[in-house]
Amino acid sequence: MQLSVEVKNLNDAAVLVCRGQIVQGAESEYLFALATRSDRRDVILDVEAVSGIDEGGLFVIALCYQILSAARRRLFLRNPSSEILEGLRRQQVDLFLEKLQGAGSEREPLIH
Repeated sequence: MQLSVEVKNLNDAAVLVCRGQIVQGAESEYLFALATRSDRRDVILDVEAVSGIDEGGLFVIALCYQILSAARRRLFLRNPSSEILEGLRRQQVDLFLEKLQGAGSEREPLIH
């Protein structure tokens, strides 16, 4: 299944709701282009409906984090599966991902 991304705009963040697979190639390049747009907002990556991810997809998430951080923006994960969390932990990316405060918040991620 290809990757589809629905963009929801909040005042201070762009929510990217991902469905399908985040794999190396066109899918990860598409996600990278959306996440690193120069609109000066934080990015919330909702990955609840992601059915699979490979090392290329994990790398793109890490790269997005680094680029957004350099631009003083933040990347948040929402609803990551155990597969995504384990992959990020293998790459030690979880040390960099941030957690928003506030239970029930529209932007509450589930990464610890």
